[in-house]
Amino acid sequence: MHSAISNLRIALYARSSPMQQGSDSAITRQLSELRQRIAEESGSIDDEACFIDKGVSGASVVRPALQRLRERAARGGLDRIYYLPLIASPAPPLL
Repeated sequence: MHSAISNLRIALYARSSPMQQGSDSAITRQLSELRQRIAEESGSIDDEACFIDKGVSGASVVRPALQRLRERAARGGLDRIYYLPLIASPAPPLL
């Protein structure tokens, strides 16, 4: 059982890889799952608290939405951050 989070300042982070750039389905799926989880814990989230990097490699440290999220968290503006880790696809065979 989850504790209520209704009074917490929360944010979420979602990202799609460059290979998923043309499709919003990866982002849509993440947002849906994260919003559902937040709702199940009696929370709510505004669109302005959703930080989304579309078509950005996880190997890159240059992720604009993640940077904005970090800055907001550093200012003490958040109590909790929700995200789903992306599982890297296996590398193609070299031969």
